[in-house]
Amino acid sequence: MYYLIIYLLERLELESRIQLMSKDFEFRFGSIQLEKDKSDDKLKAFEKQREEIIRENNKLRALLVDTESLRSELEREQEKNRELYRKFHKTETELNTNSSLEQELTEINMRLKSELSFHIQESQRSKEQIIRVIKLFYLILIDQIV
Repeated sequence: MYYLIIYLLERLELESRIQLMSKDFEFRFGSIQLEKDKSDDKLKAFEKQREEIIRENNKLRALLVDTESLRSELEREQEKNRELYRKFHKTETELNTNSSLEQELTEINMRLKSELSFHIQESQRSKEQIIRVIKLFYLILIDQIV
């Protein structure tokens, strides 16, 4: 009987230890499960954040491509503007040259008009003088005939 009591006591003690170990296991399992749940939540959050970063990265890449395209277009437009400025400058130089030539031609034209006017007056005086000489000639001729 003594052995039976010892056996029962040992068994009780073992069952008690098993219960304690079982409770400890459940507590540790619950803690581990809680940590796993937290880790899963963090993982989901990181995955969500990763997807957002990927989307943002794709947007930025597209924006970079657009920016490069716009920069190229801007460079082409700037080159066109430079070419137009060169043409404008050339045209402006030609205009100034033409204006100068026009002014010279206007002065020459005015001088020629003045000379023409002078020669017309000279011609008119010469004509009048010729007419007087002819009249005088006729007078003298008439006078000699009479």
